[in-house]
Parts: sequence; structure tokens; C-alpha cells
Amino acid sequence: MAKCFLFILSLSMGVVSQTFHGSVAGSVVDASASAVADATARLVSVETGLNYDTRSGLSGDFLFANVPPGDYTLTIERPGFQTLKVNLLTVATARTTNYAARLAVAQQASTIEVNAAAATLETTSTSLVNVVNRRQIQDMPVANRGYRFLVRLMPGMQYSTTSSVGINGSRNINQNHQIDGADNNDAFFNSGRVEFEPDATPN
Repeated sequence: MAKCFLFILSLSMGVVSQTFHGSVAGSVVDASASAVADATARLVSVETGLNYDTRSGLSGDFLFANVPPGDYTLTIERPGFQTLKVNLLTVATARTTNYAARLAVAQQASTIEVNAAAATLETTSTSLVNVVNRRQIQDMPVANRGYRFLVRLMPGMQYSTTSSVGINGSRNINQNHQIDGADNNDAFFNSGRVEFEPDATPN
């Protein structure tokens, strides 16, 4: 199921740029917890089929940077080990999804398939991020059917009667409005530029 990601960033002092992408970081070890180097890791989008490839380093660590948000399948392979396939690994905006992979020695070619665990506490970033998916946009009652009212679900948000948004006391002029990573800023009103019906979000 495709998702529409609404992203409002606070561009406070010291913040030069932000991204609507996320990343996936992890490590590969064997049954004795020793690092497995040069393992092939492939990340495939469930929604688009796009894939990303990388390899684990000498310490067994791997990283997929600047990945569009959504659900992915992660596959890790190394000759001599069983292939590990992780389903429904979720990448969120401006967050790092961590996964520790443990490979078992293979007596013959085989694949172990698991589902990713629920998201855990973010420990690599201080960014305040909330993802509003397609189901929430369509099912939640919002005034005037405007998706921007959903920003009220985020902690620290202030939403005025003039539709201006503040985050943790910042002014609305310091906000950056994006839809799926595309610019959606109205420089004259210091707010989001485009409104669309919740039913217009992709299937």
C-alpha cells in the first residue's frame, strides 16, 4: 500500500538542511557473534520495486543512506551462510532504521525469512519526526478536509486560526513544507502552498 508522507521541518538556528529521506543501518554477525565482512545486503521497496545494494565492511556494519520512506524487504547473503530475508522493514522520514542480522552456517542452500520487529526508540537523532500515512489521511476527520490539520497530531505543534504552524515555539517563517520530498512552500504567506483532497493520495 502506497503512502503519502507529509513532512514539516523546523529550520531553527544551526540547521542548514534537512531531508525527507531516511536510512537503514545494521550489522552482520555469525552464530558466535563474530563480524561477517563482505556480506551482500539488498534493500527492495515493497511499493515501487526499487532496490539498493551495499556490502558489509570489515566490522560487519552496513548502511543504506538517503532511502525514500516506506516499507522494504532486506536480504543479506554471504557464501557459506543461510540467506536472511527480512520483510516489512519500515524506513521513516529523517530517521535511521537499525537491524542486527545474525547469519547461520548453511549445510546447503537455504533462506531464513522473518518479519521486522516494531520500531524502537530512536537513538541516533534528536529530530522530531512524525509520519502521516495514507490510511490516516483518508480515515481521520479533519476540518475542511485539509491534510495540514493533521500536523496537530505531532507533539510540540502550535496551529493558529490563520493556518500558520509553529514547532516548539518557533515562528512559522522557519518552517519547511514538503510533500513526498517536493517543495510545498508559499513564500508570501509563510505556509504550505498546495492543498489536496485526502482521496487524492496514491493507492
